[in-house]
This record gives sequence, C-alpha cells and structure tokens, in this order.
Amino acid sequence: MIDRHTTHQRLIDAAAGLVFERGFHAVGVQEICRAARVNKGSFYHFFSSKEKLIVEVIRTRTEADLHLIEAAVSGDDPPMTRLARIFEHLRRQGGAETTDCGTAGSSEVGWGLLGRMAAESSDGDQPIRQAVQQGWEQLANAIEPVIAEAVELGALPALDTRRAAHALLAYIEAVLLFARTWDEAEWIDRLGSMPFDLLAVFAPRLTVRTTKQKPRVRLITRSAPG
Repeated sequence: MIDRHTTHQRLIDAAAGLVFERGFHAVGVQEICRAARVNKGSFYHFFSSKEKLIVEVIRTRTEADLHLIEAAVSGDDPPMTRLARIFEHLRRQGGAETTDCGTAGSSEVGWGLLGRMAAESSDGDQPIRQAVQQGWEQLANAIEPVIAEAVELGALPALDTRRAAHALLAYIEAVLLFARTWDEAEWIDRLGSMPFDLLAVFAPRLTVRTTKQKPRVRLITRSAPG
C-alpha cells in the first residue's frame, strides 16, 4: 500500500532540491519523479501540473524560513539583538545548505529559494510569482514588529517599518548570494552586522508614509495529500 503522505512529501522534497539547484524551468516532471522515486501516475494524483507542485514547494519553504525568523526574534532581549539573531540562526541552521543544496529536501534547502524563484519567474509564471510575493510578505510580517519596537525605543531612527522589513529581507538574500558565489557560508558572519547600520544611514529614504498600502496577495491553501 502506498503511503500517500510520504509520496506527497517526497515529491515536494525532490522538487525543492532540483529547483534550488537548476531553476524550475530547467526541471521536468519526469526528473522530479525519478528523484522522488515516484511514478508519473502518482505525481498527477497529487499535483495537476508542475506549476502546482512548485507553488507548494514555495509554501513549505516559506514556512521553514518563517519558523527560523520567529525563533530568532522571539524572547525578551532588546529588538536589535533579536534582529541580529536572524543571521546567527541562518549561519547555524541554514548556512551550510545555502552553498551545498544538491538535491536536498525542502526542509534542507537553505534560504534563497524565494530569491531564486523571483529571478526566474516571468509574466507567464503568475501563480509562481504570486506565491513568491506572498512568501516575502509573510516573512516581512514576522520582522516588521521587531523593527517597529526598535524605532519606538530609539535604537533605530523613525522610518517606514514595512519598507525597512523589505530592505532587511533583500539584504539577507544578497548575503546568501555572496555565500553561494564564494561557496563560503562565513559570508553570513562577515556581513551579518551591517544591515542595521545601513538602515540607520538610509532612514531618510525609508521615511514614514502617511498611508500604508501593503501588496495584495492571494492566500495559498495547502494541497492535501490524497
């Protein structure tokens, strides 16, 4: 008897590793099935298309990234200390995987999948692009309250906290790009202390807007196995 949950997860894990390594346009259903040790019939039982599977990969990867951020920023330490812990958690939990993803499972692929997807998506990939947008917004939701607390306590100058959260996420992606380019996770340590100084320097460009309009994104529901 086929374990539906295991088969479903193997497809997600195989797709996550292959897509992180080569991009979703370069990977086909047959290759994903081969890596997951699943036949095509089982694939289409769970996902009607490769696109549907990729959206689910993005959702599960975002969940893992969100857990990392929430673990980093929780607690009673000063807000700037908690924000800095994001880089410590990246280095400890995900640093190795960012430079050695191979065909790792979705829980093992390091940070950077959202950026990889965003760079590859085009106008014809709207469901994937929308899933990436929602992923960024979910991560920003976890970071923004801590930035707001830092502003309130005077640790950061007055700025638009949403734009600052987006800026911090963009910086994280850039750091991971450097780590992959040099194949050295130590770049996370070298650059991890810089973003907060940059936020202070560029605060005038991140001034508070009179009206905030967050991007509207459609909620993505989880694909249930079977």
